[in-house]
Amino acid sequence: MIYLSHLLEKKYSVCMTSNLIKGDSSGDSMTNRSQNCVSRKNNFSIPFRKHLASIRFVALVISFNIKFLVARLVNPNIKFLITQPLLMPWYSFEMVYFIKRANLEISDIGKENKVFHYFESRFIKSKSFKLVYLVKQDYESGHPYSVIPNHFSNECFKVRVANESRIKMHSVGTWNKRKGAELLHELSDLLIEYSKERINIYGGLGNDERLNKLLKSEKFEYHGVISCPYNNFNVGDIFLSFSKVEGLQRSLVEALFMGCIIIAFPRPDSLSLKNYPGVFIVDPNNKYESLKTTLQQIYSLNYLELSELGLKNRSVAMNDFSEEGVLESWVKLLSR
Repeated sequence: MIYLSHLLEKKYSVCMTSNLIKGDSSGDSMTNRSQNCVSRKNNFSIPFRKHLASIRFVALVISFNIKFLVARLVNPNIKFLITQPLLMPWYSFEMVYFIKRANLEISDIGKENKVFHYFESRFIKSKSFKLVYLVKQDYESGHPYSVIPNHFSNECFKVRVANESRIKMHSVGTWNKRKGAELLHELSDLLIEYSKERINIYGGLGNDERLNKLLKSEKFEYHGVISCPYNNFNVGDIFLSFSKVEGLQRSLVEALFMGCIIIAFPRPDSLSLKNYPGVFIVDPNNKYESLKTTLQQIYSLNYLELSELGLKNRSVAMNDFSEEGVLESWVKLLSR
């Protein structure tokens, strides 16, 4: 939302509140900043920290709703863009634009967080809000929606050319099952058979110590949480997008902007890129053979051919995710 806020400031007066829920999102590289070690310490403190986090969450929800109420009283025509449906039904939600980052049906409400479930279920029932997804969904939604992706600034992505003809593999995201860690480990032998290189992993650790210990393997080069991991990507490198759930995986688009080849499992965001010249979608029902066929196809190309394919990816992405195009889409939606 920080990026969107700065973009909309070019046309509107914008005020932004802080995030209510910290977790896996497009900003994977910002989570678990202090957890770059493969093993954690003080695991007994985790339940206590979770309890404190729950109390803090309730306080933030109350604070958020008070801010919403005050803003509506000061300016009845104000419009709200939210990614977390935690509003109390004090007013109509007709001026509320709900950006749903996870590609799930609007009625698919999680029950793990009881407070979140309480608010979201009531918010969804109102039906009066405007729904926005980052990519087109692969199912018939129960609520009309618009599609507006995240935007990216071309100036932030300077293409890097390797000093030697060596293709590396990269994966970005919190190291947990939801982000595809288990799947990546399962298929790592096949990946390394072709790459002859360790797989570069960027991002914080998850809570599963069994998964965390897998990073000690010789298969992986674990970099932990670093700023702008895409600056380590060379044109023609391979980006692995094995995450199970994403809205629009930011690191995936960043890899496109750096001229990478993409190997992804099917999700709405990766499927939206399937017509890119250098994006390959793995069949989850036959993942080993499908990935093997994909790797054979990629590694049948020489370094220059892979670089050219990556640059074609970059060219298409620069058009699809431009600041100008995304801003124009938001202006049209907010003007209705």
